[in-house]
Amino acid sequence: MGKQIRFIMDEHDESIFFSYIIDNGIVFFAKKNGNPEPITELPDKGSEPGWFKLYLYKESFGAITYAETKGGRRFINAINAPVIEFMRTIVRENIKEIARGRLWLEMKYYDNETLIRKDKLIDDWYKELGKWIKSNLTSLENGGQKEYVSKSLIDAVKNGYKLL
Repeated sequence: MGKQIRFIMDEHDESIFFSYIIDNGIVFFAKKNGNPEPITELPDKGSEPGWFKLYLYKESFGAITYAETKGGRRFINAINAPVIEFMRTIVRENIKEIARGRLWLEMKYYDNETLIRKDKLIDDWYKELGKWIKSNLTSLENGGQKEYVSKSLIDAVKNGYKLL
């Protein structure tokens, strides 16, 4: 089931957050060829399929693991790989819609019948990244739920943009 921190982050805050991540870890992105590769710059929005999904990793978490399709394309399975999934916020101004971003982490999974728990270091970094989000975005009550929102997007949230 995992745990997540949802947010609504503009490009400016996302750039600062990405720099913070790069200063402390490695970011993987599956480029057009489909194989995950480390990146040092955010993919341009809409530039490639999957531009919105990244994987955060540190070597201290252990070896990165890949799954493979029947066609030989490698991919990261965030359930059992030692990574934090980072989904970027998508703002569609033309239809007044925002797809929330999120950090997502699964700390345990089954390998056949054996329950495997991931290293506490991953959870510690997840908490650190969550603390960054909570410290740098504005907390906003929205429909009884707490949202973490970039200041530039507060009006959109308050003025009826559909949140996904």
